[in-house]
Amino acid sequence: MIRAHHTFAGKLLSELYSGPKLNESFRDVCFIGDAEENRLPALMIANHFSWWDGFIQYRLNKTYFHRKMYVM
Repeated sequence: MIRAHHTFAGKLLSELYSGPKLNESFRDVCFIGDAEENRLPALMIANHFSWWDGFIQYRLNKTYFHRKMYVM
C-alpha cells in the first residue's frame, strides 16, 4: 500500500484553483445535504464531468466538512 503524503505544493495548487480560478469558472459551488459536525468520515464520489471535480471537492471539504482530504 502506498502511504498518503500531503505536500505543501499540492495544497498550494488546490488553494489556487479552488479559490479565484474556481470562482472565475463557476457562479457558485454549494452542498445540499446534512454536514453536521459529528466528525464522521465523508466520502465524495465524482462522476468526472470535468477536470474541476477534485478542486470542487476540495472547496466543499474546506467549506463544509473540515476533514483531512485524501485523493485517489
